[in-house]
Amino acid sequence: MKKIISLCLIFICMSSCNKDEEKELVSFYHSTSFEVSIKNNAGEDLLDPNNPNSYNENEIKIFYLINGEMEEVYDALMDSPRNFFIFKSESEYKLRLFLDYSTDFTTTYIKWNESEMDTIQAEIFKTEGLTAYSKAWYNNEIVCENARGGCFFEIVK
Repeated sequence: MKKIISLCLIFICMSSCNKDEEKELVSFYHSTSFEVSIKNNAGEDLLDPNNPNSYNENEIKIFYLINGEMEEVYDALMDSPRNFFIFKSESEYKLRLFLDYSTDFTTTYIKWNESEMDTIQAEIFKTEGLTAYSKAWYNNEIVCENARGGCFFEIVK
C-alpha cells in the first residue's frame, strides 16, 4: 500500500512539472495613494481630533467621477471602506486617500462636510508591473509631477 501511495505521489509531482512551460515571476507595484495635511491660516491641524475645529472623520466622504457621475466610494470588505484613513505622523495628522485607477485620468472628490468639497485629479500610468500616478492636481492646481505614486502636500483652509 505504501508503495502505491509513493508511486502516485511521484506521478503527481512529475506530471505537474513541465519543462516546456517557463513561469515568469512578475512583481507588481501598485501606488495610487495620496497624502495631505490640512491646516487653517493660524497653522492649526484640521485633522487632529483634539482640535474642536477639525474635520470629523465620520463626515468625510470620497467620490469618484465614473462615466460622468459622482459615485460615493464605500466597500465594507476593505480595511478602509471609504478609501481613506487619517493617521498621526511624527508631527501632524495626515489623510491618506486611495485614488481610482480604473482609467488613465481620474477625478476624486473629497467632501469634508456638508458645505466643503475639494477635487483631486491625476494621470494614471500602467505598465506590466506598475500602476501609479505621474501628475496630480488639487482644485485645478498642479501639486505633484513625476510622482510615481508618491505625493504629499499641505492644504491651507
